[in-house]
Amino acid sequence: MRPVTGGSFHRASIRLAALLLAALLLAFCAAPRAPAGYQPPPARRDAAEVRVVDPEKLDGLNLNTRPSAFIIQRQADGTELVIRFLESAQAQGAQFVTELRIILEVERPEGRFECTSYVYPEDHSFTTHEQRLVSMPPKAVYVPKSVTTTVTEYQYQCQSVMKPVTRTRTDYNYQYDYYSKSSRMVPQTRTETTYESSQECKSVPVTRSVTRMEYQLQYQYVPPQWQTIAVYHPNWKLKESEPVCTLAGEWAMSRIEGLLHGQGALELDESR
Repeated sequence: MRPVTGGSFHRASIRLAALLLAALLLAFCAAPRAPAGYQPPPARRDAAEVRVVDPEKLDGLNLNTRPSAFIIQRQADGTELVIRFLESAQAQGAQFVTELRIILEVERPEGRFECTSYVYPEDHSFTTHEQRLVSMPPKAVYVPKSVTTTVTEYQYQCQSVMKPVTRTRTDYNYQYDYYSKSSRMVPQTRTETTYESSQECKSVPVTRSVTRMEYQLQYQYVPPQWQTIAVYHPNWKLKESEPVCTLAGEWAMSRIEGLLHGQGALELDESR
């Protein structure tokens, strides 16, 4: 056996360290890493959204139920109104909403009326509503007419906007000191700014020609845009029935109302 000299031992140590460094670098490069600026996709919000359903869909389910209502002010936007109502229902712990309806007051020479339209899932059949309309006493019903006119009003719109987001990122770099024959991971912190898409909703003034029910124009009410709601809330694919106008009671007021259903306790939404 040949004796190992100090020089050959030193060269062997350097070769060994170089091999270890190469192995570490290979493992670091092979490990899957997210690209710079990568952010995990947000959790799907639509999976837990409250759903508007027909009452018979809940037959046999042991759910807590309670009514909820919002007062509708003049110049209200129906799109914002429906979104706020359903978001409030969800905040209260509701899983389902039934009997959702929009009720507007209208003054007529023959008296005060309430015009009610029901909000249903997209696949609902209007048979029940049609039977209700036919069975009403003729003197109690006011049949509204549609009117085409030009209006300037605020319309609730949502759009995707790009906004800058600044984050601090720390990477660790491997360093080997040949002199001391030691290695370490050195942190390197840097700040990155990326542009990310976010949803922005607001009311904007719009001038246009519209065809609406005369009582909606009288109340300066903008009907819901159901396609807009469905774009941002996939579980809220809804449609609205034709209105039925009947004589109003003494304490009647314009409102959106419905029944909330959930397995747990339904808490009052105090943020409204």
